[in-house]
Amino acid sequence: MARGARLIRGLGRLSGAARMRGVEEELRASRDRLRLALDAAGMGVWDWDLADGGLLWWGDLERVHGMAPGSFDGTFERFLAAVHADDRAAVQERIGRTLTTGEPFSAEFRAVGDDGRVRWVSTEGTAVFDRAGRPRRMLGVARDVTDVRRADAALRESEDRFRRMADHAPVLIWVSDPSGARTWLNAEWLRHTGRSMEQELGDGWAENVHPDDLERRLRASRRAIERRQAFEIEYRLRRADGSYGWVLDRAVPRIGRDGDFAGLIGSCVDITARLEHERRGELLAEIGVVLNGPMALEGRLDGLVRTVLPAVADSCVVDLITGPGRLVRAAAAHVDPERSRVLADLPPPLEDSPIGEVAATGRPMLLPDVSDELTERYSRGPADAQARARLRVRSAVVAPLVARGRRIGVLSLSTSRDHSDRRLTEDDLGLAEEIAERVALAVDNARLYESEHELRRQMEFLLEAGALLSSSLDHEATLRALAALVVPDLADWCAVHLRSESGGLTPVAIAHADPERERWASELAARHPGDPDALAGPSAVVRTGEPQLVEQVTDELLVAAARDEQHLGVLREMGLTSYVCVPLAVRGRPIGALSLLATRESGRRFGPADLRLARQLAERAAVAIDNARLFRAQQRIADTLQQALLPAELPVVPGAALGAAYLPMGTGVEAGGDFYDVVRSEDGRWLVVIGDVCGKGPEAASLTALARYTIRALAQHDPCPARLLAQLNDAVLHQRPGSTQFLTACAGLVERAGAGLRVTLASAGHPPPLVLRASGATEWVRASGPLVGIRRSIRPAPAEVALEPGDRLLLYTDGLTEARTGRGRFLGEEGLAAVAAEIADAPAAELAGRVADRVREMCGGRLHDDVAVLVVGAAAARAARGDGVPARADDAAGHG
Repeated sequence: MARGARLIRGLGRLSGAARMRGVEEELRASRDRLRLALDAAGMGVWDWDLADGGLLWWGDLERVHGMAPGSFDGTFERFLAAVHADDRAAVQERIGRTLTTGEPFSAEFRAVGDDGRVRWVSTEGTAVFDRAGRPRRMLGVARDVTDVRRADAALRESEDRFRRMADHAPVLIWVSDPSGARTWLNAEWLRHTGRSMEQELGDGWAENVHPDDLERRLRASRRAIERRQAFEIEYRLRRADGSYGWVLDRAVPRIGRDGDFAGLIGSCVDITARLEHERRGELLAEIGVVLNGPMALEGRLDGLVRTVLPAVADSCVVDLITGPGRLVRAAAAHVDPERSRVLADLPPPLEDSPIGEVAATGRPMLLPDVSDELTERYSRGPADAQARARLRVRSAVVAPLVARGRRIGVLSLSTSRDHSDRRLTEDDLGLAEEIAERVALAVDNARLYESEHELRRQMEFLLEAGALLSSSLDHEATLRALAALVVPDLADWCAVHLRSESGGLTPVAIAHADPERERWASELAARHPGDPDALAGPSAVVRTGEPQLVEQVTDELLVAAARDEQHLGVLREMGLTSYVCVPLAVRGRPIGALSLLATRESGRRFGPADLRLARQLAERAAVAIDNARLFRAQQRIADTLQQALLPAELPVVPGAALGAAYLPMGTGVEAGGDFYDVVRSEDGRWLVVIGDVCGKGPEAASLTALARYTIRALAQHDPCPARLLAQLNDAVLHQRPGSTQFLTACAGLVERAGAGLRVTLASAGHPPPLVLRASGATEWVRASGPLVGIRRSIRPAPAEVALEPGDRLLLYTDGLTEARTGRGRFLGEEGLAAVAAEIADAPAAELAGRVADRVREMCGGRLHDDVAVLVVGAAAARAARGDGVPARADDAAGHG
């Protein structure tokens, strides 16, 4: 460009100089070189001679102005005609100013070409004056800047579009220069900060950054500018209302058209809500960990109220609903420990207070401004109002605790004027509701778990109590064991009273964990018997049949229950706090009362659940008492009947030694069917008989009586065993027609035979008798015959056995041979023979009992059927026999 200017000036000087040939040639060469240079640059040079008006163009000026090659006539008018009509006046005005003032000429205008197209031309020049200061000519250059102008227009349009878009964007956008100074900010930034563009430009924007975050923010932008790189940072930015919110500021380098670093462009997004949401999520997660922890519910609620402070509020209170309109403070905390104690000691809220209203309706409540008047209005008196005033509540939110459709409590959050002094909003109420939802679920789950655990514990207790009550028929001993079982798991004291035959109440069981206290209470009961007309206690419960539950024993109740001052002192000394008494009823008639008492020692307080458990326990105890009494009564009847079916004692049979034993299957209430008897006939002989009636109970007892007394009557006149059993069969069929019961029997006629005995035996389906010889040998006597009571007639085949002195005949019922030993096998005939042989040296009077006892021992102490044993022995001399076998010590005159 400098070279071109020198050429132009040189041309100007040449135009007024002499036309020397040599100069012309040099000039011609220079012009050729200039033309080539201008064509290459797309430019042209013009020279306007003001004296003759001639306008010379060199280079590409015709193309620049849209003229056909060679069409320019060298006049100013032709040039001016090519200028767009809207730009002519401005071009002329600039030319005139240059010619007048001598200032450099510069203009951009539109040129309308011969083809009608519009082009932008940029031209610059200067005026040449003579010595008198008159303008002589103007020289300059021109070039086509259409593409440049289009690019600039596009850039301006792009920038305008960017700014329009940026102004409507929901984020805060800013632009800085290379030093970091702000050069532009969008409308959202200005709206957010509430400041003008002038206030924000340069470094004014930094006044909005929180003082604690400013240096960190400036350091981030300086580093990004130095390194020509992007940055991202979070900081607090002041809002138009003066509050601060968190923004995420992201910036990237801005590069100019020349490729140089032009500064930064950035955007700020308000992330306060996101951070609040994250903070809520973290807080709720932390609350979840606390509420689902391993501690008891009380500990978890205490952890909850401390977790929300001070992030959410200055105080947190949880009240739980325990009855209609009744709230109990479960947990409370304040950022100030002293005020935490004040919160914990406050009385329950009034029903019409905000907390009471939320508990009743289940609708959350926001109290953005809590005045002193409001605090005083919902106080229970001056002391309560004074305590609440110390809290200096600024604002509060109250949310219901609702779980599975049931209102179970209230969560209250508040701020204090002496601490955060924050005004709670709908957002805080929403957070309180989220927290309350989790608290309610945790409380309800804990209650369900505790209820299930308590129910399982009660069921286990009732099962244990049931097993205990059924373990013995001694109901008084069982009731004492039951009272001991109740203490201390269910109560601190347990007492059982039963109605006596005189109609009064007698304490049969008093239990306490301390035996000394039990003795003291028993002595107290003896000194102060209950008033039968009392309105409370066992007497009243037995009299009315209605249970009593006193959840809180007051001193007024003790005064009303005391018999005298000394009794009142004792009652006060016991420290009773709660009381349950339920009737022991049998078939709708109270027979006694079960009492459970709690004292200050445990702090236990009875409720409806304890009353239900006590009633279930009393029902089981009453049934056990009634069953024991019924069993005893029936057992007495069965024992009496059984004794009537057996001889009171065995008679003395000359030359014989007798022994008998009867063992019932167990402690029962039904008479058995096993029997034995010894009957003297008219001719002096003796009949021994043993039998076993099928079944038990009254039917079996009646058949047993029929058999025994029929045998006794028949044996008087005809003691023949075979005929006697046949006649017994006839009598059974005649007197019990259609009966399906039957019996087995074995009868033996005992006669003297020298020094021993002869026994003629007949059997009706009965097990064979066993002979125990004095020598130690054993043998079975097989006498066959059908059962009694089945066939129309029977003819038993008799068998005879001789008993030498010292020999024994063992008659028995099948309860012995069918007894199951420890290995589950029947004892059988071989087992019975072995047992009898082991103890054969015992006297006849003891042998029957010893055999029966030994078999019962082998069965583990329990027989599966009744057992009757009858022993007939030939009396032996007291001296040794001549064959060397020792004589047994049986009484020769009868039985031992």
